[in-house]
Amino acid sequence: PGGRFQHAVQVAARGDVLPAPSITRKRIDRYVTQPLGTAPNAGPAELTGWERETVALVARGLSDDEIADRMVISPMTARTHTNRATTKLRACDRTRLADDAHESGLGTSLG
Repeated sequence: PGGRFQHAVQVAARGDVLPAPSITRKRIDRYVTQPLGTAPNAGPAELTGWERETVALVARGLSDDEIADRMVISPMTARTHTNRATTKLRACDRTRLADDAHESGLGTSLG
């Protein structure tokens, strides 16, 4: 048990997100059941620059308030960008949006 806790602390110290085991199971189930070569979403090409930046920050685990601070916009505008990106990418929730961002490379686009 101590090793897992220490790993979680190291992950958090790096600023990475450590998802709950139930979320990890859902992700694995999705990948296992999805046929090879199929994509569940529309793709990042449909996103505006603001939406791309928002999705990249969501993928890093930032809340809408944190995204607003980082992008120097209002929290409502951050939520709007998040919601529009979620709709455009056909993600069912924020976790799926973050997953899709990592799959497409958007999750690392801010350097």
